[in-house]
Amino acid sequence: MFSIGKLVALSCWSRTQFFMLWKPFLLALVLICDVCLGATVSLDRSYHIGMSDEPFTFTCVIQQAGGLVDTVEFFNSNSDKPIATFQQNSALCYVLITRQDHSSSCGIGTDSNSSTTKKYILKINSITESDQTYWRCGLKRANTFSEYIYQHVLSERVYLEGSYKYAVEDEPFTYTCLIRQAAGLVDTVAFFNGNSAGPVASFEQNGGSCSVLIPEPDEYSASCGPGTDSNLSTYKNYVLKIKSIAGRYETNWWCGLNTAKQFTSNVYLRVYNDYWGVKGRPKVSGLSAGAISGIVIGILLAVAIPRGVHSFTRGKYKRKKQVHRTNKQNGQLKNNKIQSTTLPSPLTSVPIWKAK
Repeated sequence: MFSIGKLVALSCWSRTQFFMLWKPFLLALVLICDVCLGATVSLDRSYHIGMSDEPFTFTCVIQQAGGLVDTVEFFNSNSDKPIATFQQNSALCYVLITRQDHSSSCGIGTDSNSSTTKKYILKINSITESDQTYWRCGLKRANTFSEYIYQHVLSERVYLEGSYKYAVEDEPFTYTCLIRQAAGLVDTVAFFNGNSAGPVASFEQNGGSCSVLIPEPDEYSASCGPGTDSNLSTYKNYVLKIKSIAGRYETNWWCGLNTAKQFTSNVYLRVYNDYWGVKGRPKVSGLSAGAISGIVIGILLAVAIPRGVHSFTRGKYKRKKQVHRTNKQNGQLKNNKIQSTTLPSPLTSVPIWKAK
């Protein structure tokens, strides 16, 4: 392996030395980068919406984790310290830190050195509105973390969720009415909007049986969702799909239980005529290990080649002429300012409406 001194003196090497050594050097660099940056991290959860005062589980999933020796940490944006910390030493995993009212455990793959997938579990014994924030997990030493996810916590009994925060003309859009504490539910569930005198769709829930009451017009389709076929299910979902969005759907929407008189607050649906309004800013994705290796290699090559760029053609050495800017050219470059674009931070770039 090359020493730091050799790296610093790289630009002073002779041409013969450089072309003899650059290939093994770069090969070693790529191998090192692949080992250090190969692990990937993702954060899973038991539900995309947490129900207040009930248990909730996060799972940190590490891929390409064979022979892993590192510290695994869970974070949220309400705290500057980890919520839970694990130590993984090859086939040995143990919990270092767990906050009060939480419990942690080493999951699948953590007892095997060769396992390429390892899971670490953080359980919130009773989730509250203070847990409604951004969460992520990751490897401390490798400095590799999952994307931020926003965790909703529902304290009301009825909740209305859209497939996106905004809708696009001529594209489908779905609303889901979620009812909690719904074991043994006997009631009528209905969807409303500000442009209709009555419900646009309604369902009859009778214990473990659900049926669509109002024959929806051609513009809608309605269906009984997860939990509606079980009398014991404490969560029941009712789905209303708008087949093709139009401007008239830009209004307030709500849903609820007719007999119990429990309804959501109004949710205003904004309609755009193109995808740019929905997608917002371009997604900034992380670079893969190979991409990072390529960037590092390119930078090292640019630094390593001695000043006065050289080219070799048919074994003959040819020195290219140095190009100097004139004062006039420098002045023109100075006046042509490049407009910089500020990219969103990890927090502001995460959609908080559409669940993962």
